[in-house]
Amino acid sequence: MNTVLVSVVVNCHNSENYIEECIESIINQSYQNFEVIVWDNKSQDQTEIIVRRLSSLDSRIKYFKSEIFVALGSARNLALAQCAGSWIAFLDSDDLWDRHFVSDQLTNLSGKENNTFGYGFVTEFLQDSSSIKKADLKRQNIRSERFIFNDLLKGNFIYFSSVVFSRQALNFVKNFKEEYKQAEDYELLLRLARKFKALQIGHVYYRLHDNNLSKIQSLNLYFEALDILKKYLEFKEAKISFSYNFAKLALAYFKKGEYVNFVKLAKRSNYKFRYFFVGLSILIIQKIKNMQIRHSKN
Repeated sequence: MNTVLVSVVVNCHNSENYIEECIESIINQSYQNFEVIVWDNKSQDQTEIIVRRLSSLDSRIKYFKSEIFVALGSARNLALAQCAGSWIAFLDSDDLWDRHFVSDQLTNLSGKENNTFGYGFVTEFLQDSSSIKKADLKRQNIRSERFIFNDLLKGNFIYFSSVVFSRQALNFVKNFKEEYKQAEDYELLLRLARKFKALQIGHVYYRLHDNNLSKIQSLNLYFEALDILKKYLEFKEAKISFSYNFAKLALAYFKKGEYVNFVKLAKRSNYKFRYFFVGLSILIIQKIKNMQIRHSKN
């Protein structure tokens, strides 16, 4: 297995605070046959200096810098074009891997290149990695490969820093859809999961900080989710998820007092308002359940 080359894609932009620790978590993997494709999306801080210093010490680290800033989907595609590995893994510049992550993935994915991709168990942590327990985590039991397409339609539960897929899978999905600026990973995962089974193994540390928290809460993410899900509305899971995102988007507009803008947006996108009322019902039921849980605890 150690003869199989793994390409690790690290996309970054102004990542001086975290990039070195991220790359170190790759270098310290128990599996050592890899290349690190660092694609710098025109950083204006010390990112380039840090990565070039690391690459001078380890030839497996390959640094590329974009001449112009592009959307993340485009940056991921540019990085993928540089990959030579039989397997491709993704680790965003602010996240970390358990030292056995790659080994765990390849051990269990070997021989399943044409039908299975991997994703990991995740622990979230705030800012400083010193909060992470340094001892190796108790190894989770592998979740046997299964189709998760219908589960993904309900919402994206996969952290992209934990995704590993084969060259064959890349040939199938081709690339990221560059029209999406925030949900490009979700769109690709849905296409991948419709054909390939998924296997959950290995551990990832996901860093929470101001930038990714604001990303999660942005209006654009709801809008892109709607655009993606409308292609799958023949599935009941997609209809429910579409309705939920439609209601969340509407309420966000209403909170800002932009009622007219939302109506124009919905009409322009040809979104039927019945989805809003279904989504609103879901949100109300969720709120009631949460209140009941809090009341039972008290």
